[in-house]
Amino acid sequence: MDIDYLMEYQEKEFQIHENLKTLSNRFKDLNQPIFNLSTPCQSFWSQLPFSGTVIVPLSPQSETYFEMAYNFSVDEIAEVIKFVKETKKIQFVLCGDLKNYYNCDYLEPIFEELHPPMYISDMSFDNDRNRELYKESWIELTTLFELSPRFSKLHDLPNGVHMIAEYVRQYNNFRYFGFDEIADTFLENILIRPEFASIYLETAYEMMIHPLIDPLKANLVISMDTIQRANKMGLDQNVDCGYPEIGSFLMKQTTNYPESMTACKDLICRYKKEDLYKVHSSLHSAVNERNSTSIIKNKNELEEIMQNIWEDTKIIRQNAEMYKYGMALTIGTIGFCINPFYGLLGSLGVSALSQTKSSFLDNYAELISKKVATPCMVNIYDFQKKIHTSQ
Repeated sequence: MDIDYLMEYQEKEFQIHENLKTLSNRFKDLNQPIFNLSTPCQSFWSQLPFSGTVIVPLSPQSETYFEMAYNFSVDEIAEVIKFVKETKKIQFVLCGDLKNYYNCDYLEPIFEELHPPMYISDMSFDNDRNRELYKESWIELTTLFELSPRFSKLHDLPNGVHMIAEYVRQYNNFRYFGFDEIADTFLENILIRPEFASIYLETAYEMMIHPLIDPLKANLVISMDTIQRANKMGLDQNVDCGYPEIGSFLMKQTTNYPESMTACKDLICRYKKEDLYKVHSSLHSAVNERNSTSIIKNKNELEEIMQNIWEDTKIIRQNAEMYKYGMALTIGTIGFCINPFYGLLGSLGVSALSQTKSSFLDNYAELISKKVATPCMVNIYDFQKKIHTSQ
C-alpha cells in the first residue's frame, strides 16, 4: 500500500469522524454484546461465539507478529474476510497514523474489502488543552528516548514510528486525566529500566485509561496475564473486565477443535447465540461471586475456579434425584387420593397410571432443584444439557 493511498484513506476517515462526531456512529453492523480487545489477543477466536461483535485493533506490524498476535496466518485473510461478512462477528479498527501501514501490504485485502475505520476517540478529547499537552509530551519523551539505548533503537524498526507515537499518546493521556504518578514512574524508568517502563505504561494504560476513552463503551477484555502483571506492579484493577480465558474454557468444554476459526464456526452452528451469550455471562458472574473478596492471581487459579463452577452443577442433578425419590416414595406408599401432589398432577393432566412411567417426575424434580439454585448455576446447567444433546 503506497503512502498516497493511505493518506487519502486517513483523510476520508477524519472527514467521516468530523461529520459523525463519535466513532460509535461510524459502525453499521455491530451486534450486542460488544467486546473490545484493547490489545492484540491470540484467544480472540474463543471470544467470538460468546459475543455479538469483537472489536479487534489492527496495528501496523510485520506478518510474523500479526500471525502470532491473532492466531491465523496471512494466507487465511481471505477466509477471515468472508467470515466477517457472513457473521459480523469481527470489527477491525485501525490504530494511529495510517502512513505507518505502508509496509503492510498483506493487510490490503482487509482495507479494500472491509474498509475498517480508524479508532478515533470522542471529539470531546480533541481540545486546545489536550493538543498543547500532546506537543509537550512529544518533546519530553522523544528527547529522553534519544538518550536510552533501548528506546533510541525504535527508529530502526519497521513500525518504530508508530510505537513512538503510541508511547507519546499513552503518556499524554495519563497527564491529561491526572494520573501523574503513573506518568512520573514511566519517566523515571526510561533510562534505568527501559523494559519495565515500556511494560508498565502499556499495562497501566490498558487497565486505567482505555476504559475511560473507549468511544464504544464496550465490554473490556483483559487477560489474566495483564491483570497479574498489573497486580505485581501495584496497579489497581479498577475496571470491571471480562476474562478472555472464560471463552477459552467454554470452547474446551464444547468442541474438540483447538481455538481457531473452525472451532468458532462449530460453536456458532451448533448452539443458539442467546445460549452462548447466557452461559458466558453466567460463568463470568459465577467467577466474580466465588472470588468476591480477593483478586485472582493467575490463570491456574482462574481455571480452577471455572472448573469447580462447571462441576458444581452436579448439585442440581443430585438434588433433583433426591426430590424425585421423595415424591415417588410418597406417591407409592400413600397413594393418589391423599397425596399432596395429586391436585397439581391432575391439573396438569397426568394420570395415576402413567405419571410414574412418564418423565413428569424427572422434570418436576429438576424444576424444584433449579428453583433453589442460583440463576448463574441454572444457566450453566441448562447449557450443559444442550452440550450433552448435541454430542
